[in-house]
Amino acid sequence: MSRKAFMISISFIVILILALAVLSVGISLSYRFLKKAETMKAQLDAQTEAQIESYLAAGERVIIPITKKTIEKGGAVFGLGVLNVYDNQQTFVVKADCITKYNANGTTDSSVCINDKYEITTTLTELNDNKWQFDLGPNQDKKIAILINLQKPTTGLYSFVINICYDDGNPHNNPSSPCYQSYPDNYGDPQVIYVEVP
Repeated sequence: MSRKAFMISISFIVILILALAVLSVGISLSYRFLKKAETMKAQLDAQTEAQIESYLAAGERVIIPITKKTIEKGGAVFGLGVLNVYDNQQTFVVKADCITKYNANGTTDSSVCINDKYEITTTLTELNDNKWQFDLGPNQDKKIAILINLQKPTTGLYSFVINICYDDGNPHNNPSSPCYQSYPDNYGDPQVIYVEVP
């Protein structure tokens, strides 16, 4: 092999390595931008905010005014409103759980919940495992966007339950509560939401 051919092959390898490095940086940046755009999508529109405000003004403790959305792919944003009706500050936890998927033929499929084929994000900071915490002063309310993102969805109706949990300060022993040890009491009624994939 001549010296000239050897230099050309080294140059080619260097250019190839640089091209792969630039490509991987480009893919990484694209992924970050897409993830940020998806998180930013989890915002409430003015109509949903107005509906939540109306229910909270009427004294509802917990409300999701629109409980069913249809999507082709990706995710659906739901608005959640919480009103603290107590005379002192309360810490609340939003707990979201997948229930099941209803297929067009009438059967159900709980494996979508077990196999983590969905992602739930909110406009709150996540504690862990689809739980988000926030504080409300007396008679304060909070409007929260919840984004349900289905990974490779198939035709059917996906259902999720949203529980608002808190600690009422009373001793209790309710092992069937959907809330967890630190905040064991349900606040308001559980809210069931549906994402339909046609």
